[in-house]
Amino acid sequence: MKNILIYFLIISNPIIAQKELNFRNQGEVENHQSIKFFDSAYVKNTIPRYKNSIEVLNNNNFKFNDKVLTIWNTNLNLYGIFSEGILYPQLFVGTEKTIPKKTKEEILSMSDIERINYRMNQNNSVKISDLEELKFLSKSHKIKRFRFWYYVPGFNNPQVYFIELINKKATRKMKIDDFIKGSELTFIKGAWLII
Repeated sequence: MKNILIYFLIISNPIIAQKELNFRNQGEVENHQSIKFFDSAYVKNTIPRYKNSIEVLNNNNFKFNDKVLTIWNTNLNLYGIFSEGILYPQLFVGTEKTIPKKTKEEILSMSDIERINYRMNQNNSVKISDLEELKFLSKSHKIKRFRFWYYVPGFNNPQVYFIELINKKATRKMKIDDFIKGSELTFIKGAWLII
């Protein structure tokens, strides 16, 4: 419990973090927490790309079958992460195969908590913002790590998420959009809520 309280205070109160760990601003606190998160939570895995067609509705909306992904406050050079099917809504809310539709009777027989969880996962839209590359976390030019905010259905506060892309054919001078086209998603995990 004490560790959770200290963690909460560091994330939510940059003044305490600055005094105890000598950070100059909130950005340094978040970067420090990002490093600690990768150190403790990282497990390399290959996550397949979205296999069906992707419809680009406009600059901020992509349609993946029956689910819409809305993004904002993200550099246009990173849009390939979505248009190439590397990051897609089903990674967050599942598919009908993983979370089958329930009948009205089945929903009514659920506990309140089960019903809330079921409805949150039946969401057909996913919202992501502030996708940014974390250059200080990329170990080589073949690995790029990113942080973004995922807006959890039913909650006002977004959750910080991390992903890693690996492109085995990448060169040092390769542009980011070319890197993305040849990359694979090797890590995705949610971390803390923004309070």
